[in-house]
Amino acid sequence: MPHCWKLFRKTQLHLLLSILKYKDLINDAEINIAFRDLDKELSNRIAEIDFAKNEIEEGVSIYKENHFSKSTTLVKNLFPPDITNALPRYFQSAINRAAESINFLMLVMITDYEAQQRKSP
Repeated sequence: MPHCWKLFRKTQLHLLLSILKYKDLINDAEINIAFRDLDKELSNRIAEIDFAKNEIEEGVSIYKENHFSKSTTLVKNLFPPDITNALPRYFQSAINRAAESINFLMLVMITDYEAQQRKSP
Protein backbone atom coordinates (compact mmCIF):
# COMPACT_ATOMS: atom_id res chain seq x y z
CA MET A 1 0.00 0.00 0.00
CA PRO A 2 2.81 2.40 -0.83
CA HIS A 3 0.75 5.27 -2.24
CA CYS A 4 -2.54 5.19 -0.34
CA TRP A 5 -1.74 8.48 1.34
CA LYS A 6 -1.17 10.18 -2.04
CA LEU A 7 -4.54 8.96 -3.29
CA PHE A 8 -6.18 10.11 -0.06
CA ARG A 9 -4.49 13.50 -0.38
CA LYS A 10 -5.66 13.88 -3.97
CA THR A 11 -9.13 12.55 -3.03
CA GLN A 12 -9.00 9.91 -5.75
CA LEU A 13 -11.63 7.63 -4.27
CA HIS A 14 -11.90 5.09 -7.07
CA LEU A 15 -8.13 4.47 -7.14
CA LEU A 16 -7.89 4.27 -3.36
CA LEU A 17 -10.74 1.76 -3.25
CA SER A 18 -9.01 -0.31 -5.91
CA ILE A 19 -5.89 -0.54 -3.78
CA LEU A 20 -7.68 -1.08 -0.47
CA LYS A 21 -9.60 -4.08 -1.75
CA TYR A 22 -6.28 -5.97 -1.65
CA LYS A 23 -5.59 -5.11 1.99
CA ASP A 24 -6.51 -8.66 3.02
CA LEU A 25 -3.43 -9.90 1.18
CA ILE A 26 -1.17 -8.05 3.61
CA ASN A 27 0.29 -10.08 6.43
CA ASP A 28 -0.98 -8.91 9.85
CA ALA A 29 2.60 -8.42 10.99
CA GLU A 30 3.21 -5.95 8.15
CA ILE A 31 -0.06 -4.03 8.20
CA ASN A 32 1.49 -1.19 10.23
CA ILE A 33 4.22 -0.81 7.64
CA ALA A 34 1.76 -0.91 4.76
CA PHE A 35 -0.48 1.81 6.19
CA ARG A 36 2.13 3.91 7.99
CA ASP A 37 2.16 6.83 5.53
CA LEU A 38 -1.62 7.07 5.31
CA ASP A 39 -1.87 6.95 9.10
CA LYS A 40 0.71 9.75 9.30
CA GLU A 41 -1.30 11.78 6.75
CA LEU A 42 -4.44 11.38 8.85
CA SER A 43 -2.55 12.41 11.99
CA ASN A 44 -1.23 15.52 10.23
CA ARG A 45 -4.75 16.46 9.17
CA ILE A 46 -6.02 15.98 12.71
CA ALA A 47 -3.23 18.28 13.89
CA GLU A 48 -4.42 20.93 11.41
CA ILE A 49 -7.92 20.77 12.89
CA ASP A 50 -6.47 21.04 16.40
CA PHE A 51 -4.32 24.00 15.33
CA ALA A 52 -7.38 25.83 13.96
CA LYS A 53 -9.24 25.11 17.21
CA ASN A 54 -6.38 26.44 19.31
CA GLU A 55 -6.15 29.60 17.20
CA ILE A 56 -9.86 30.29 17.70
CA GLU A 57 -9.47 29.77 21.45
CA GLU A 58 -6.56 32.21 21.51
CA GLY A 59 -8.43 34.76 19.39
CA VAL A 60 -5.83 34.90 16.61
CA SER A 61 -7.49 32.74 14.01
CA ILE A 62 -8.20 33.41 10.37
CA TYR A 63 -11.40 31.52 11.12
CA LYS A 64 -12.55 34.25 13.50
CA GLU A 65 -14.54 36.25 10.94
CA ASN A 66 -17.13 34.20 9.09
CA HIS A 67 -15.53 31.20 10.75
CA PHE A 68 -18.41 28.79 10.29
CA SER A 69 -18.10 28.61 6.51
CA LYS A 70 -14.28 28.73 6.54
CA SER A 71 -13.91 26.01 9.13
CA THR A 72 -16.55 23.84 7.47
CA THR A 73 -14.59 24.12 4.23
CA LEU A 74 -11.40 23.24 6.12
CA VAL A 75 -12.98 20.11 7.57
CA LYS A 76 -14.46 19.04 4.24
CA ASN A 77 -11.11 19.52 2.52
CA LEU A 78 -9.15 17.65 5.17
CA PHE A 79 -11.62 14.81 5.65
CA PRO A 80 -13.81 14.37 2.57
CA PRO A 81 -16.65 12.14 3.78
CA ASP A 82 -16.72 9.73 0.84
CA ILE A 83 -13.03 8.93 0.97
CA THR A 84 -12.83 8.97 4.78
CA ASN A 85 -15.72 6.52 5.01
CA ALA A 86 -13.97 4.24 2.51
CA LEU A 87 -11.01 3.66 4.83
CA PRO A 88 -10.71 0.15 6.30
CA ARG A 89 -11.28 -0.70 9.99
CA TYR A 90 -7.54 -0.36 10.59
CA PHE A 91 -8.05 3.42 10.53
CA GLN A 92 -11.04 3.49 12.89
CA SER A 93 -8.94 4.93 15.70
CA ALA A 94 -7.70 7.76 13.46
CA ILE A 95 -11.23 8.40 12.21
CA ASN A 96 -12.46 8.58 15.81
CA ARG A 97 -9.66 11.03 16.71
CA ALA A 98 -10.58 13.14 13.68
CA ALA A 99 -14.24 13.16 14.70
CA GLU A 100 -13.28 14.17 18.24
CA SER A 101 -11.09 17.03 16.95
CA ILE A 102 -13.82 18.22 14.61
CA ASN A 103 -16.36 18.14 17.46
CA PHE A 104 -14.04 20.20 19.68
CA LEU A 105 -13.46 22.66 16.82
CA MET A 106 -17.21 23.13 16.39
CA LEU A 107 -17.71 23.51 20.14
CA VAL A 108 -15.03 26.21 20.31
CA MET A 109 -16.56 27.99 17.32
CA ILE A 110 -20.03 27.99 18.87
CA THR A 111 -18.68 29.17 22.21
CA ASP A 112 -16.71 31.93 20.49
CA TYR A 113 -19.73 32.98 18.45
CA GLU A 114 -21.94 33.14 21.54
CA ALA A 115 -19.33 35.23 23.36
CA GLN A 116 -19.20 37.66 20.43
CA GLN A 117 -22.99 37.92 20.40
CA ARG A 118 -23.05 38.79 24.12
CA LYS A 119 -20.50 41.55 23.55
CA SER A 120 -22.43 43.08 20.65
CA PRO A 121 -25.15 45.59 21.61
